[in-house]
Amino acid sequence: MKKSLFFLFNLLVAATSTRAQTMLRSEIIGRPTSSSITVNAFYAETVEASVEYGTDAQNLSNSTGIQTFQSGEPSEIVVSGLQPNTRYFYRLKARIPGGNFVSRPVRNFHTQRPAGNRFRFIVQADPHLDEQSDTNVYSRCLQNQLEDSADFMIDLGDFLMTDK
Repeated sequence: MKKSLFFLFNLLVAATSTRAQTMLRSEIIGRPTSSSITVNAFYAETVEASVEYGTDAQNLSNSTGIQTFQSGEPSEIVVSGLQPNTRYFYRLKARIPGGNFVSRPVRNFHTQRPAGNRFRFIVQADPHLDEQSDTNVYSRCLQNQLEDSADFMIDLGDFLMTDK
């Protein structure tokens, strides 16, 4: 009987400590400078979050401190002390307080380039996706944007209406 209760207790603890948190939208990278970047995110639950980062996607050797993101409130983590004109890889990880961290996929960003260096940007405008839109064409446009490997995007509006 004791073994059964011990097993049930451990199963319950494991189930509650690995509970995944619900990210309401994918993280957004913003405010790039030559030595920092800001990671913005928000979750349905209160979570503790941090960012692991480095110049090698297989070895994210640095980490920010853990910050609390309040339920339903957009929050940000500033990643600082970066080298200028450098590609970094990062992974946002979060946990419900007391639980285990759940990691997002590894993504990348590039710190600010020196004045006079070349960069790429893309422009998107009004992807309403209403009944007169072709989702296959829009999907191809998004794929083209990814393949362009732009440094940043300028969106001219109404991008939140793409969930029709």
